[in-house]
Formats: sequence, C-alpha cells, structure tokens
Amino acid sequence: LAESGNTSPFGECSLTVLGPLDTEGKDLNNVSVVCRVDYGKSSILFTGDMEKSYESELVERHGFALDCDVLKVGHHGSDTSTGEEFIEKVTPKLAVISCAEANEYGHPHSEVVNRLNKYNIEYYRTDKLGTVIIASDGKDEWYYED
Repeated sequence: LAESGNTSPFGECSLTVLGPLDTEGKDLNNVSVVCRVDYGKSSILFTGDMEKSYESELVERHGFALDCDVLKVGHHGSDTSTGEEFIEKVTPKLAVISCAEANEYGHPHSEVVNRLNKYNIEYYRTDKLGTVIIASDGKDEWYYED
C-alpha cells in the first residue's frame, strides 16, 4: 500500500513511501506517490509530479530523511517543482529529469536547470539522452550507464 511511512524490503534494497501525506481537497497529480529507495549506503528519491507547495509539506514532515544521492526531478522539470528549499534538504549528487523531446510544456524549464546548476548537481535529461539508467554499487557511488 502506498501510504506514507510504509517500508518494503526487496532484495538488498528497501522502498519507503514518504507521501502522499494528506490528499483531501488537493490536486491528486500534485500529491502523487513519493518514495525513497535505499541500497547499502546509496539512496534515490522519486518525487512524481509534486509541486513546491507539497515539497514544503514533505520537508516539514520528513526533514533530513529526504537527503539522498539521486533525485528524480519533480513534474518533468516544471518550474512549479524542485524548489531551492527542497534541493537544500535533499542534497542530491545526481538528478534525472524525465521529459519528452520538444514537449508542449517546454519541460524542463530553465529555472529548474538553473537551480540544479546553482547547487552543482549533475543531471541527465531523457529528452536529450533517451532512457537514462543510473546504477549504484551500494557504496554511495552512483553513475550513469550509457
């Protein structure tokens, strides 16, 4: 069940659901499932389509539990997501932006790319690279596989 706080082991990994927190009266797309996968010392945070307002709630509720090595950037790189407060709590080394080439929304927005650059976060874009595979050895080392 995708309920905040639930953790499920699978193999040498564990998946923890961090959100949704409260969906009542909210845009369900904005409160999509947020989860963290841990493998050894490595971690990745999947943020779905959550926007900055929901990021703030997540930071308030989970704080430093959001800290991870890799971030799947929220809402396809829309400027409504991946805010500075959130980046400062998550502190990723790598980020993946999942968006289509020449999409009608202009994703990723330059504001998000600029924020990633400001914090020296290496990022990979599916609109430029196609499928992006990030691998880990479980020892806090992540790398992009071409």
